[in-house]
Amino acid sequence: MDFTGLTSGYRSLLPRAEFNVDRAVEIVRPILEDVAQRGETALKEYAELFDGVLPEHVRVPSNVIAEAEQQLAAEFGIRSIPSILFVPMGEAPQMAQGALPKDAFKQAIDEVLLKKS
Repeated sequence: MDFTGLTSGYRSLLPRAEFNVDRAVEIVRPILEDVAQRGETALKEYAELFDGVLPEHVRVPSNVIAEAEQQLAAEFGIRSIPSILFVPMGEAPQMAQGALPKDAFKQAIDEVLLKKS
């Protein structure tokens, strides 16, 4: 399903499930600790467990990362780094490009996402 361009209405058709952040952290923490301790071996085991695949390598080649970055930049219209995509609930996304001072960044968050004036 592609909801591109829709700004309202679809949320009532596809409501979000309740999400308990504390429970998610409780579940994920031991996995992250295991990966921190055992590295690539643990990553391969979790890939097999969760994804049903046993990767030969877990390192993504730099050329693959570079190609993905170019595709994402083109898809999101990114012409400057850093670029921040604000996605307010039920509204059209807004892009901020270039370095922002801390105060301007905070103001953008307050106005665009938190709707504070």
